Amino acid sequence: MSLKDFVIHKEQVSFRGGVLEVRGLALNDVTVIARDHLAELDRLFNLYDSDVTRNAAMSESAAFAVKLIQESPQLVATMIALACDDPASVDKAQCLPLPVQVETVRKIIELTFEEAGGAKKFFDSLVELVSGVMPLRLTP
Repeated sequence: MSLKDFVIHKEQVSFRGGVLEVRGLALNDVTVIARDHLAELDRLFNLYDSDVTRNAAMSESAAFAVKLIQESPQLVATMIALACDDPASVDKAQCLPLPVQVETVRKIIELTFEEAGGAKKFFDSLVELVSGVMPLRLTP
């Protein structure tokens, strides 16, 4: 299999106004988020920086999505726009109904962490990569 054969897995989020198709976050997406929302990203790392199992992390994704929306609505809108491959639509993503935002963020989190083999593995890899490239200070 070559890179040209790779298909990015996407899932749909249905709502009364239509359907959104989202994918997991890639390094480019996380770079944009880190550049514009470092404090919120740091909180995200702290929330998932534990030795919980993959299943526990996934079961917490809906609760985490609600907390993230409450604390960082701009970060959430950015995540949604990036995961929809439409980074120019952050303003529109902010206007999605709350239940749609929660379900969309939940799917993005699951897709991102599933591909990496779990939340802890994702964050370990990301912290290692980012610390070598960017001068980020992430809370231990």
